[in-house]
Amino acid sequence: MSLKKELASLVKTEYDELILRHLEGVAKATKKYKFEKRISDLAYEAALLHDVGKFYTIFTKIYTKEQMEKYRIGLLHSITGAYYLKYMKNNLLKNLKYPESTIKLVACHSVFYTNKKDLVNLGQKSIPMPLPLPRIRKQLYVIKGNKPNETKILEIEGFKKFEKIALYILMLADHSIIEGKEVPIEKRLDQIFGRYKDVISEEGRKSYKMRIEKIKKYINKLENT
Repeated sequence: MSLKKELASLVKTEYDELILRHLEGVAKATKKYKFEKRISDLAYEAALLHDVGKFYTIFTKIYTKEQMEKYRIGLLHSITGAYYLKYMKNNLLKNLKYPESTIKLVACHSVFYTNKKDLVNLGQKSIPMPLPLPRIRKQLYVIKGNKPNETKILEIEGFKKFEKIALYILMLADHSIIEGKEVPIEKRLDQIFGRYKDVISEEGRKSYKMRIEKIKKYINKLENT
């Protein structure tokens, strides 16, 4: 079964359908950036999987019903998806050229900036702030599991340059798609901030926008050289 068919098999709810449409739209959007094949392939593959942690059937394998009611899937989805891909039985990675690199990108594509208290309340015991930075050599995430006193540890190695570029392509593509349709980055950011305004501070909002703009300039500079 192809990667797209495997993803389609995860769709169980209307929300899952929206996720799938977004994944396909973001993957398509990565194609507009012209880099060497391994960068383009990695960005595309990771784009197809970057929000896999939002699928209901995956999230419920890691968290209890009570945790799902308390936690925000959106704020946890990158770590949840990477943990699922790396440590739990799945068929999603078998058709990928760069499975380990893809897991890195899935774990690190989110650029949320919240305070430590928020993250602890969401179930995270240890997490970098802001989330996450490819220049960090190694990142460790500790997730409360769905059994008493259980923790799940996800360790992400530092990024190689081609992985960093692919990550930034993914992030720019992700911020240009709403429900499978291309929109201005500003509109996508407004959607995200509207969804998480209760946990993202004004400082976080400014930091988020600034990082996206810096990434955009960085990628444009590389493309032009």
